[in-house]
Amino acid sequence: MPLGWFLFAVLVLLCWWLTVMMALDFSSAVLSATSPIPWHDASFTLLFLMWAIMMLAMMLPSFVPTVSCYRRLLLQLSAHTAALRLAIFAGSYFALWLLFSVAAALLQQYAAAADALAPRLFFDSPLVRAAVLLAAGGFQWSPLKMKCLQGCRHPMFFFMLHWSGGNAGAARMGGRNGLLCVGCCWLLMLLLFVGGVMELTWIVGLTFYVLVEKTLPLPPLLLARASGSVLIVAGGYQFFI
Repeated sequence: MPLGWFLFAVLVLLCWWLTVMMALDFSSAVLSATSPIPWHDASFTLLFLMWAIMMLAMMLPSFVPTVSCYRRLLLQLSAHTAALRLAIFAGSYFALWLLFSVAAALLQQYAAAADALAPRLFFDSPLVRAAVLLAAGGFQWSPLKMKCLQGCRHPMFFFMLHWSGGNAGAARMGGRNGLLCVGCCWLLMLLLFVGGVMELTWIVGLTFYVLVEKTLPLPPLLLARASGSVLIVAGGYQFFI
């Protein structure tokens, strides 16, 4: 295994280990009512780190095909240059998810301050949960969702449309790919505020769905609309509980 892939695998495993540990510690703290890290009153820095680690853990697996495709396109370059371009591309991609983590941390901090979060870190109001579900379900049917999803599902097509050489080009392409990825998945990630921000089953379930949506050879339109329909039905159900 090349060193780059080894380091990538280490990063994935580290992020998942930290995510699982945070989720288990939080669940244990809620059950015992003695939280060692009071997430409701946590500083913005702690919330940002929590979200950043979760987002990397959840999005890195579905990023592998894009990295692999870009690596093949750099084979004519020296190993050092190719590794630098890959690092710049991946760093620019991750930067977009870090920006999302900033927004998610601010939303959680604001919701906690407004006493709008349940102890399990989901929106306390059924109407708010319904709104998130309906918004996520509706977005799954939107043309913007399909445009972003196509860019994520077909890395070679993405590079054909947006190829740019040099280190600056790698940064531009990484940022553009990250923007497509965030555009495709940001409302799905906000579903954590419906099921519980630190609920491991929701984290794993959303990760698996994103991986299927982006990588499996299934009709993307059918898959997105089927999941969107489920979310819309679930949102409607929230009005009656």
